[in-house]
Amino acid sequence: MSYTISPVVSDDVESVLKFLKRTFYLDEPILRAVDYCQTGNDDTHDLDEYCRHSLPGCSFQAKDEDGNLIGVLVCDRCPVVNPTDCLTALKDCKSPKYKTVIRMQIMREIIAEIWNQYPNDSELIEIKMAATDPKWRNKGVMNKLMGVIEKTARDLGVRLLRIETSSAFSAKSAESKGFKCIFSRPYTEFQFDGKPFIITEPPHLDDRIYIKELF
Repeated sequence: MSYTISPVVSDDVESVLKFLKRTFYLDEPILRAVDYCQTGNDDTHDLDEYCRHSLPGCSFQAKDEDGNLIGVLVCDRCPVVNPTDCLTALKDCKSPKYKTVIRMQIMREIIAEIWNQYPNDSELIEIKMAATDPKWRNKGVMNKLMGVIEKTARDLGVRLLRIETSSAFSAKSAESKGFKCIFSRPYTEFQFDGKPFIITEPPHLDDRIYIKELF
């Protein structure tokens, strides 16, 4: 089973969004916890716009011999500063369910203070979404995509790779690739008025941020 890796370009954005909707949107533990996307026909305007803001960025895709998408890594260069993107997204968000996700993310960023952990770095490459077609999982596709983005970061002179893992499986995968966990907190501890924003299903119980220092 052969496939090719290529950068995501502007003409690929809509096909990438459709792919993410039938893979990442349906499987991601936080999105599942708030019932954001149940089927491929659900309205996911807010998350689609978030992706469009990041794409094509420095994202990569894998395609099979027939040109079908089998894997996507959505990545972008981001500043290592107190983020304002989440606040803008919250203001513009139309979905109450997705607003819950954004509020939790804002709280995470405030607590983690990554900009204080890496005061000598001005930017990083953030791996925002990673998705593989179910028929192609456990065949090395994502490992290959991760290798490509790591090489790209080095070529650009960007020292840090960042990935957030809501899935216990993604966390294990990140650790196997040399990422270091710099923030971890149970979802039940992200609260408003004494109640958790989000309650996820086991084994996906912790929100984590991982960083890999490339040089």
